[in-house]
Amino acid sequence: MKHWTQFWNTTATLSSFAEGDAAAGYDGELKSFWEQVFNRAPQSATVLDIGTGNGALAFLANQYSEAHGKGFEVHGSDAAKIDPAATFANQPEVAQALQKITFHSEAVNEKLPFEDESVDLVTSQFAFEYGQPRESLAEILRVLKPGGAAVLMLHHADSEIVKESQLGRDIIQYALGETPLFIQADLLLRIAHQFLENGSLEEWQKSQHCHATTKTTQWIMKELRNRYSEPQQRMWVDDVIGRVARMMQDLQKGETMQRLQGLAMQYEALAAHSMRLDDQLKAAYDKAAANNLLDMAQSMRAKASVEPYSLVVNAEQNDKKSLFAMKVVIGKAG
Repeated sequence: MKHWTQFWNTTATLSSFAEGDAAAGYDGELKSFWEQVFNRAPQSATVLDIGTGNGALAFLANQYSEAHGKGFEVHGSDAAKIDPAATFANQPEVAQALQKITFHSEAVNEKLPFEDESVDLVTSQFAFEYGQPRESLAEILRVLKPGGAAVLMLHHADSEIVKESQLGRDIIQYALGETPLFIQADLLLRIAHQFLENGSLEEWQKSQHCHATTKTTQWIMKELRNRYSEPQQRMWVDDVIGRVARMMQDLQKGETMQRLQGLAMQYEALAAHSMRLDDQLKAAYDKAAANNLLDMAQSMRAKASVEPYSLVVNAEQNDKKSLFAMKVVIGKAG
């Protein structure tokens, strides 16, 4: 869980889609889907978003409530140690909006900090599947009021998101575990540090040590790019190489120890990213897992439906959709 706590506390993104427009919260078709869910919730509903991270879905629920006079009481829980408002301290408008939501830090799906039958709506965007399914489902049904509902979006094993994550995980793991890229960059900076202790920057740049270590590091980068040369692989490779290159570029006298520390931080960040991607891949639902969840819900006397959910890939070609998630709707008997 440390790798998730680190992510939520150091990345100013509302959702785990850390790039693009989704970093600022959900938009487009996905936003419309959730707004329809919120529209069906009763007036003054207690809404709980489990696995909320930095609160993207809870944020949207509160926005919708205020815009449409729904009077929601919005909560967000997460197994990681979170403090969304503090994370967005440099964005006062976002931080103030997040302060209207009650966040429950270090609260796992299997043990929610709510009384029996106290919640009208439970939501989850890529979070329910990270917990134990039977225990998490039982806990959701415990806290739901009679007639309440849970709407869950789970990672689909065949979705484009999961395929992209597997690609990224494999590239990161190869770069960290199968190449000497970071070891070589670390060596370059350590030799530079020793050289610059007694010599000038110009002397270092002209030295055989500089040329040899730089050329070797560049060769490793080139080989990594050659191995992963397909367009869909480029983003991941460029990210890994870019992190190392930034630690080596424009090196100044007196900066070598800072650069070494920075290189170590980049390595740790990539390793943590790989762990998060691995968690996602293990959590993704296939047809068998979905059917198992349905059986569990029926054994708990709950109504449930599971179906693939696709999103439009290109707004100009609204018939072209991409598999996005597994949509699960669970209703508690009234």
